Amino acid sequence: MKTKIIIMLLVLLIISVQVEANNIVDLEVIQELISDEEYDLALEKLEQDDLTGYPDHIFYKALLISWQGDYSEAIMILEDLIKKYPERQDFKEHLDRVELWKSASRQNIERFLDFSIGYDNNLFKSILLGVENPIQDGVLMDIAFGPSYDNRKPALNLNTSIYFTDPVTPPDLELSFASNISGFDSLYEFSISSYLTYDINYNRRAGIRYSFIDPWVEDTSFYRDLDIEYIHNFERITLLLRNKSRFYENESFLDFSQQIELYYPLEDLGINFTGSRYHDSTKSFRFGIELGDRDLSDRYRLRSLTGWINDQKNVNIRGRIISTQDNK
Repeated sequence: MKTKIIIMLLVLLIISVQVEANNIVDLEVIQELISDEEYDLALEKLEQDDLTGYPDHIFYKALLISWQGDYSEAIMILEDLIKKYPERQDFKEHLDRVELWKSASRQNIERFLDFSIGYDNNLFKSILLGVENPIQDGVLMDIAFGPSYDNRKPALNLNTSIYFTDPVTPPDLELSFASNISGFDSLYEFSISSYLTYDINYNRRAGIRYSFIDPWVEDTSFYRDLDIEYIHNFERITLLLRNKSRFYENESFLDFSQQIELYYPLEDLGINFTGSRYHDSTKSFRFGIELGDRDLSDRYRLRSLTGWINDQKNVNIRGRIISTQDNK
């Protein structure tokens, strides 16, 4: 008799635990609240439950916290999620976004060094020293200057970028502008571009980029590029689709190139494969690797390091090192 009672109590305990677990707020409810801009209520419902073992719920919690402007807490939650679920590219995408928002909201200037080395029929290398300067909450500006060299000619480069994020823009919109001036004994190239992205939802994004490039090379005219792209973060991979239209003075190519890129994250790095098709029916393929942030010393941190090689045996490696002393 006692054995039966004990078994019955265990069964009731298991059932009660399952009922309690099943009472966790449904993601569709959270999504509806977000659609209705009831952000505080959505976060309140998530904070009422123990979300252990529910990564998507925890992600929405981090998302809402970041929208409230508590970037440090959101970053900690996302970093913990990525450690447990390194295959979730959507977690990494939003972590990058929140880190950008945090950079745009801080008050101190951050110094950095950008470097690049590559081979494209000629050896190319460059080193740029620059600063990230928060203009105001939601506005961040990059300025970098330095030399570059290939086997044909040396050059000095001036790059500027400005980013607009929340609260200057709506939370689901980001806007940036960039320019580059390159020259030495004369002006070699001038370019300017704008880039707008829109978050359709937490795992889908659309973007449009417009660029003006003037090579300042004899017998070469300026041209304009229009890139339209769609990014989808699946559970384990990210898919990017892009169409580039190019406009010259006397002719235009609406289908100048099409590109598909697959990105697969691992624990400490990501790998990507890119295939491109051009208007003249030529094709190219590229394989790349991306390393995540890592400390080089107590004063410097490697923020990004990417490298790729394509089927034409062209190679490129580039990265950014920041001074962590600026953040203390």
